[in-house]
Amino acid sequence: MKTKKISKKIHRGILYGAIALGCFIAVSNTYASQQLPELFYPYIEEGKGAVITYLSRIKPLPVFEAELSRYKSEYGEDIQNEVFREDALRKKRITALEDGLKKQPQSRDILYALSLLYKEGGDEKKASYYLEKARTVDPLFPN
Repeated sequence: MKTKKISKKIHRGILYGAIALGCFIAVSNTYASQQLPELFYPYIEEGKGAVITYLSRIKPLPVFEAELSRYKSEYGEDIQNEVFREDALRKKRITALEDGLKKQPQSRDILYALSLLYKEGGDEKKASYYLEKARTVDPLFPN
């Protein structure tokens, strides 16, 4: 008889322990799920940076427009501005340097800077043109 009473107490203790553990797990999961957005926000932002880098590199490829549309729906219209930000900055620099070149047409440094910017933008023809002009102005300019 005593063993049956002890056995029932043990079973009851295990049952109550399991219920308490289940409640603890449920409360912990609920709390953790509320904290996840804050925990993963930095990783999401890094993901956006990776997407911007990816899209910037595939601009010349035929899949670019489809990929840009796909990521616009995920990150919003702002992603397009970020992808083309470097191009826009380069164009502003080129415009400023070309204005400076009008004032100082023999400036080797301006000619060379234009050469670098056009090369960076993929316009090899203009890059070569400005590099040759820089060498014409200063024949000792290094290759």
